[in-house]
This record gives sequence, C-alpha cells and structure tokens, in this order.
Amino acid sequence: MARGGGDGLIIALLTGAALYWWWQQQNASLAAQTGVTDTLTGTIDSLETSVGNYVSQNTIGTTRGERNNNPGNLDLKNGSGQVIQWQGLAPAQTDNRFAQFTDVVYGIRALHKNTLTIFNRGANTVQALIGTYAPPKENNTAAYIAAVCTALGVSPTTVIDMTDANTANVVCDAIIKVENGSNPYVATGQFAQGMAMS
Repeated sequence: MARGGGDGLIIALLTGAALYWWWQQQNASLAAQTGVTDTLTGTIDSLETSVGNYVSQNTIGTTRGERNNNPGNLDLKNGSGQVIQWQGLAPAQTDNRFAQFTDVVYGIRALHKNTLTIFNRGANTVQALIGTYAPPKENNTAAYIAAVCTALGVSPTTVIDMTDANTANVVCDAIIKVENGSNPYVATGQFAQGMAMS
C-alpha cells in the first residue's frame, strides 16, 4: 500500500508538539515562581490544536485508496489510456494512477461493478477473478487469492457467483481489506450503500 508524502509532515508536527510539551514541563516551575507567563502560550496552544486537527483529519484516510475514496484502488485509465468514466468520479484527478471519487460510496460501487464485469466475462472462480483484478505483475496475487478464499471459505478453483449479493459483499470486503488493511466502511454503512448502488 502506498503512503503519501504527508506522513513526513505529520511526524514533524508531532515531534514539534512533543518538544513543546517537554519545554513547557521544564519551564512551568519557573513561570510559577516569577509570575511571568509565556506570551507565546496562546499561539502555541493554537498550533497544538491545529496539529491535532490536521493529524485526526489526515490519518483517518491514511492509505492511498482511502484518500482517493477508491478502496479497491481501481485504475484511472483503461488499457488504451482513456479515463474510465465511473459514476461519481471526482472532477479533478490528482493521482495519475488510481481513480479518485467524490465519495467513497462511488468507489465501492465502482469496485462492485468492476468485479461483476470480470465475473461476467468468465472469471467465475476466485483464482480467475483475482488473477484478472490484481495481476501478478504488480501484486502478490497468490496471497491476494488466499485472502479472498479465506473470507469466502472456498478453494481458489471453486465456482462462485458474483451475482449473489452475499458472495459479492464478501469478495468486495476482502478486496478492500487487502488493498487498505481494513474496511472501515462496514461500520459506517457506506459499504452497504455503495454495494447497493451498483
């Protein structure tokens, strides 16, 4: 999973906040003894709040798929280099590789549509479906297949039916977990909403 360049900024901000806390602890007794207050306290407290807000806003979607509202990490362009016109595609695409959606429900919808299309083209086993979805040239396809098979409780060559809602839900949930490490969208209801839109 790719991580963005914002991780370094988060580390720097957290380091600064830790150093400030240490400095504040060292100087608390001096301020109490002299009655002098730090004129920067208000500014630093404001900075501390801003750092906290930045971290909480930017660590919720820490994976590329989460930041792009594309938890399946679907490519932006097809094999011919044309942008795939998914419903809910964000007007500005700043990731040159993966599609960015206006809302995660559209990314989940696109994931479901994509896996259903692969299935309808004859990939009716986990091995065939994931072999097409996550080819070995850029993925550990064997581990990917194993994760989806474990979630479904089937072998790689067992015939599956992606038109069955339960099967589709389990497969798409497993894909999101492989791509992002977890699927936070089940608890929020966004996963069910996106799956129902396709």
